[in-house]
Amino acid sequence: MVGNQRLRERRCLNENEILDIQDKYGLKISKQKPFLEGMRSNTLFLETNFGKKVIKIYPNNFSYDLIKFQTKVCNYMNSKGVPTPKIFSNTKDCLVTPYQDAHYIIMQHLQGKPPTLDNPKIIPWTFKGLALSLNTLSKFKPKEVYVAPEIDISLTEQLNELKEAIRRRGEGKVDPIVESYQGRLDNICQHVETKLNNLNVSKQLILGDYNSGSLLIKDGEISGILDFDLLHLQHKGYDFMHIFDIFFIDKKSKNLPLEKRVDWEKLKDSMMFYSKFDPEIVDQIYTFPLMHQVLGLRSILDIWGNYYSGRSDRKYFEEKKEFYLPRLEIPTKLGERIIETLNEGYMEASKRF
Repeated sequence: MVGNQRLRERRCLNENEILDIQDKYGLKISKQKPFLEGMRSNTLFLETNFGKKVIKIYPNNFSYDLIKFQTKVCNYMNSKGVPTPKIFSNTKDCLVTPYQDAHYIIMQHLQGKPPTLDNPKIIPWTFKGLALSLNTLSKFKPKEVYVAPEIDISLTEQLNELKEAIRRRGEGKVDPIVESYQGRLDNICQHVETKLNNLNVSKQLILGDYNSGSLLIKDGEISGILDFDLLHLQHKGYDFMHIFDIFFIDKKSKNLPLEKRVDWEKLKDSMMFYSKFDPEIVDQIYTFPLMHQVLGLRSILDIWGNYYSGRSDRKYFEEKKEFYLPRLEIPTKLGERIIETLNEGYMEASKRF
């Protein structure tokens, strides 16, 4: 179970690992199968003498305290009726089990499949699940919050790391798009951090990486809400705009005007279904474009910074170097329209429900 930095291993358990699990959980494993989903952790389905279970093996840059915090949040939500998987204690009554230089957890196996983007119920399912999660997380008040490694660094620190990596590359060895965008990054980063510091909306725990793969659907209903790896304190609009960005913003088409990249009707519908379960969100709608900018900065600084610091290969960089630029430019240039459309969705929900 040797963890890799932010990468899952996609492999089965070896004999020693199976023996460790059986000893520390009192289980007998008869069958195992790795899940194909996920980017950070190695997750496997287990058939045991006590029924179906799931094991999640964290990469070694996830500390014990961070994993323990995530499991507590997951079990808290489960206790409040949210369909999150229950995390089981080992024979020493601990939710997290160390093995070599990493850690693992054993959790409940939830039935269902993630929805596809072409499913006509994708908006109701996704945004109902998000509202249920965020409303429950807002009531969880821990004394201390542990943040996943890749979001523990501030935007300014990330930007400075990228600039230093580019400086070390030397003149003529930086991609023209990256080189030409440095001034914009400076300006947007400064603007975003100033705005964040001046917001009058309290932060709360959010999921941080909510997407269609975070949901399980069975018999037309939400049967599971998964993935707590990027839990952190932020405003609700971050999760909302993250999932909308994945579903309904075109970042692939070349030479497409910004306003045509956004499916405005689906943005309105998304808020309509979300606000049905969280009507108080109206007080935060004005923060949504800013949350989209934060999301965009995280994406760009992560992809460009990882490449120029030698942590990722050129193929991935080439695939993504322009992909997330709309995440910055859309909220920067179309922020007022985003707010107007969200308000339309909220007002529609107020009349309909």
